[in-house]
Amino acid sequence: MTVATVSCDRDAVTTGPPALGNPPASPTSADQDGGEWVAACVVLVDADVQSATSGYGTQITVVRHTAEEGSTDSNGRVSTCRFELAGRNGGQTLTAGGVEFRIEERGADLYFPPRRGEEEAAGLGDGAFWPVRQPPALLVRMGARLYVVQGTVPLIGDRSPAETEEVVREVFLKLARTVLGRV
Repeated sequence: MTVATVSCDRDAVTTGPPALGNPPASPTSADQDGGEWVAACVVLVDADVQSATSGYGTQITVVRHTAEEGSTDSNGRVSTCRFELAGRNGGQTLTAGGVEFRIEERGADLYFPPRRGEEEAAGLGDGAFWPVRQPPALLVRMGARLYVVQGTVPLIGDRSPAETEEVVREVFLKLARTVLGRV
């Protein structure tokens, strides 16, 4: 069994996720540096996460997700949404997993260009890379805006760490493409 964990603010979890399959709502406010500002939980919904994690031998479900957490700091507006995941395969169930999606209004300049030899992820936004850290993450730049997908996927089965990392990267790429198609 292969498993990795992600830390989540479980006190902020709500039990009422938005309806599966609903398209994102209209943007919430205008932004001067990159179009309309949309909250993280509006851009990425349960159905997107469920779809991106399917097909890897473990039935993944979104158990619940946090309400959108918004704040303002030196990077402008920041919006975060966390999705708790559970995996099932045969008679086994694994609940240690989750994906966090964050948008930072002006956070891209802090991380781009990559400075520590991180591997680039081609074809996403104005640039993207895989930082060297745990939990795994994908950082994408669109203008001044930063989009971050990080966390783990509860995969059950006999996978090597390299195979697990490959699946997690595929899932994060799917999620990033979904987000970029909506912003």
